[in-house]
Amino acid sequence: MLDMGYDVSDYYGIHPDFGTLEDFDELLRVAHDLGLKVIIDQVISHCALIHPLFEESRLDRTNPKADWFIWADPKPDGTPPNNWLAIFGGPAWTWDAGRRQFYMHNFLSEQPTFNFHNPEVQEYFIVICGRLLSVPGGQGRIHHVLCGPDGPAG
Repeated sequence: MLDMGYDVSDYYGIHPDFGTLEDFDELLRVAHDLGLKVIIDQVISHCALIHPLFEESRLDRTNPKADWFIWADPKPDGTPPNNWLAIFGGPAWTWDAGRRQFYMHNFLSEQPTFNFHNPEVQEYFIVICGRLLSVPGGQGRIHHVLCGPDGPAG
């Protein structure tokens, strides 16, 4: 787990360091009994390098998840497509030798940025966020601005 858990590898589970889904249900039950709300911080701009969606996307340029992340060809001299910097320092682009392209990351290189210009990505997160916002006794917070090479999404 990098970046205090902001490198999401599973949008439907709980990281083992924090317990289980059953533990979370119990937390919600106790909080509800005490009249408290639980805030769930959901990161949707990026995921972990080890997330199955990114692992599939990086396989090649033609698979069903190929454009679920922001990929770009290098400049003719082999350098990143632009001079953008990541929030935590260094370039916002990391070379992927398998695809022979750079992928974008606004934070750590282990946190590839989703392509919210892709309607399938939008739909995926509508489902995720709908689930988050429907948690009884919970309060959802969607975290991070969604931005890509063409500016903010939608």
